[in-house]
Amino acid sequence: MLHKLHILLLTYNDLFNLKECLKHIYQHTDYDFKIFILDNGSTDGTPDYLKSLSEEKGNVFITLRGNNLGIIEGRNSCFEFSQGIDNENDLVMFLDADQFVQKNWLDSYLNMIENYDVVGIEAWKMREKDFYPYKKVIDPIDSYNYVGAGGLVVKKKAIDDIGLFDERYEMMYWEDPDLCFRAYEKGYKIGWNTEPVIVHNHSGPLLNDKTRKYFMQNWKVFQEKWKNKKMPIFKNG
Repeated sequence: MLHKLHILLLTYNDLFNLKECLKHIYQHTDYDFKIFILDNGSTDGTPDYLKSLSEEKGNVFITLRGNNLGIIEGRNSCFEFSQGIDNENDLVMFLDADQFVQKNWLDSYLNMIENYDVVGIEAWKMREKDFYPYKKVIDPIDSYNYVGAGGLVVKKKAIDDIGLFDERYEMMYWEDPDLCFRAYEKGYKIGWNTEPVIVHNHSGPLLNDKTRKYFMQNWKVFQEKWKNKKMPIFKNG
């Protein structure tokens, strides 16, 4: 099946990684695709770079925000922006600017998307008693409870059915398990791409003093929303 892919990118004051991310996409993607980039109010020269890029490349479309929407609202806004330009796609990829695709990355995803509706590159286990993500899964035969939103490929028909990321979660964190849980409730299949086809160039701790408050307050929102539901368990195959 010939798919029509939209790659959605958020960026905020991360011009070096953004350039590397795009370089890897063009170097390793032998397929028809469009890239939609939302800049969350960068002040490091990113807007000027994106303007030049969109003039140079026929498949890059940009929207520049004057303020930082955060990751969750930013992803949703980028999706809506993409649909206003081209709504004929059947696949959506949410990629972080510090994620670099590798050779044959898309073939790997497309092979999986034949059997799954939501495919992520990072899988996580959660504690059932309090829904806390305690372990990033490494073993391909292990079970998992959700896949992360960075590097997530979703069939658009699933988004049309279950909706986008829940904006009750502020700025960042917890939107990805929530999406996986909602997809599972509607009968969609969640898969983990265990092949090393994306390198995450993340530096520093996952949580710092600034982001921890969002993690903790959004955790409470997640617990309240899902407290009476059974936590799904996924396994490839």
